[in-house]
Amino acid sequence: MPTPADLTLRGPGVVLHPYVPSDENELLEAVTESIAEISPFETWCTPRFCAKDAERYIAGWMDAWKSGTGYYFSVRDQTSGRFLGSAGIAGVDRAHLIAGLGYWVRTLETGRGVATSAAGAVARWAIAARGLNRIEVMAAVSNPASRRIAEKIGAEFEGVLRRRLVLPGGPTDMAMYSIIA
Repeated sequence: MPTPADLTLRGPGVVLHPYVPSDENELLEAVTESIAEISPFETWCTPRFCAKDAERYIAGWMDAWKSGTGYYFSVRDQTSGRFLGSAGIAGVDRAHLIAGLGYWVRTLETGRGVATSAAGAVARWAIAARGLNRIEVMAAVSNPASRRIAEKIGAEFEGVLRRRLVLPGGPTDMAMYSIIA
């Protein structure tokens, strides 16, 4: 499915659009500001994150749209248009109608409900527009902020998956949450 140029998702205080190449500079700025907070939980976010990495990040999500394997959005303030972060679904399994939900918010904008608003909008869209039956949210057990967001958007805690992902700190226990259509 090609990226719909006019697709807009909305949540309280935020507007979301599929990534486009012109998002690269703002993405780089947000990631650079937030490396200390994001990098322990994301393999793509390293202290050496640079313009080329921002270009690859966006190109990867644009390719995922085309192949139907993922749908990621830039998250912006609905009033100012400031780039706030990212939210989307990945690992889309059409046979079983499931996908994983992910989100991050730049450090200077955390604590304002941005991630909750954006993640909720993406989850609702994924179920309604993409026909998914199950949205999974995995958050490191050691990441209480992401776990709270999952709970705030109505995801149900299912348990802990021991050493489920290898994050920068090594094998990591992940809390599994789900939203069912």
